[in-house]
Amino acid sequence: AFVLKSGTKIKGSYGSGFKAPTLYQLYAPATDWGPIGSENLQPEESKGWDVGIEQFLFKNRLNFGITYFSNDFENLILYDWALGFTNVASAETGGVEVFMAAFPHKSLHFRLNYTYTNSEDKTTGEELLRRPNHKANASVNFRFLKKANAYLDIIHVGKRFDVLPFPTVVEADPYTLVNLALAYEISGNIEIFGRIINLFDVDYEEALGYGTAGLSGYLGIRLNY
Repeated sequence: AFVLKSGTKIKGSYGSGFKAPTLYQLYAPATDWGPIGSENLQPEESKGWDVGIEQFLFKNRLNFGITYFSNDFENLILYDWALGFTNVASAETGGVEVFMAAFPHKSLHFRLNYTYTNSEDKTTGEELLRRPNHKANASVNFRFLKKANAYLDIIHVGKRFDVLPFPTVVEADPYTLVNLALAYEISGNIEIFGRIINLFDVDYEEALGYGTAGLSGYLGIRLNY
């Protein structure tokens, strides 16, 4: 990556990956719903690249950018209700991510992200399961009283294809989650925090057939040494 005098940043990357199947993916016993583990699973391999541009304005108080990405997979590991964990011989994903970040004040930070992803099982020509075409996120961080931070996070996941506990491909509903968090620094290395997850108690499933928590709250203390 390099930055021009105009505040324009041009970036790109290329990489490869390798992921061996876990013991659970290999040996988990079957249930009444169907198989899970498969001893025939092959390691997943991938190659990917991306290229993008960012622009910084107003002394870096505003920046926005766009990135195009592409990934190719061999033996992609996926879970199928009818087959358990299985390999997709060849698959690809690609798309565009855009973002905007703003720092109107030293104590206030906004960020917006949107990602469009297109995916394909090259063997069947169908979209990959559980890969939404559209995903967006908006977040706000506000620092006050010098030692306190408040966070608001909104996550939207669009429609995507999935399977029910039998070999029927269906379209899973989109969902939007709102999360809140508050942290206060008592001293240099002690912080108390609280979080509210799924503020509006949305009924949703990341993967069909697997339940997710409704409105949830957490309190804690963080020690840093």
